[in-house]
Amino acid sequence: MDPAATTLARALKRVKGHVALAAISVCRRLPIVFFRNAVQFGQSLEYSLWVIRKFGTDTVFFATRERLWHRMLSCLRQDSQVSVLEFGVAYGYTPKWWLPRCTLINKWYGFDTFTGLPCAWRHFAVGAFDADGRPPALSDPRIEWIVGRIEDTVSASRIEATCSTEKARTQRVFIFDLDLYEPTRHAAEFVFPRLQEGDILYFDEAADWDERRVLLEEMPKASKPLMLIGATPMALAMQVGPLTEQAGTPASGYPS
Repeated sequence: MDPAATTLARALKRVKGHVALAAISVCRRLPIVFFRNAVQFGQSLEYSLWVIRKFGTDTVFFATRERLWHRMLSCLRQDSQVSVLEFGVAYGYTPKWWLPRCTLINKWYGFDTFTGLPCAWRHFAVGAFDADGRPPALSDPRIEWIVGRIEDTVSASRIEATCSTEKARTQRVFIFDLDLYEPTRHAAEFVFPRLQEGDILYFDEAADWDERRVLLEEMPKASKPLMLIGATPMALAMQVGPLTEQAGTPASGYPS
């Protein structure tokens, strides 16, 4: 490298160090919540840059996960029965949102212990999101709760049971919202090698290193290309093979 360029690079590095130190000094005088939000904001920016590098500059970002979910709904095929496998249910907000909006879904499998986080994550303590061990009180007959640790309830046979057969064409939606690396990796290790064209993957905390690490490890194992449906500053949705999004208005089968 040219000596002048080397000197400039070193000077810029020193300037960045002083700026970072000044920012840390300011943050130390603020309530911890401001510092935490600043860290999460920086994490979201870094994640968004990763998404753009991975999927291209024409990536579609949404402000909220609900808007991204609407985009996912438009990718559901009208000639298929839809099965949703949700890893991490907590209080059931996701099925409460999805099921009234989509008559195409014929089965919703919800995997959770319903006893909260088994270990601390971010600023959440052990037991956060505890539902007292009880699944959400939802009366929709399409729901089946699978109660227990992901490591004990997710298996190859359970994933393969939702695959398409000669008699029935099934499109599957896999929703990952386990937060932690270990259970997310366990579920993903069974899902990614068994993906079929049209399947949809959603990661609710893709900006967090736990879920992103799983993505980096498992995406290369997908049997077919993964196309981006969209992203938020935290979440990511992809579809296996060509996108089936309906042009213009939302697809029939659910209200807008």
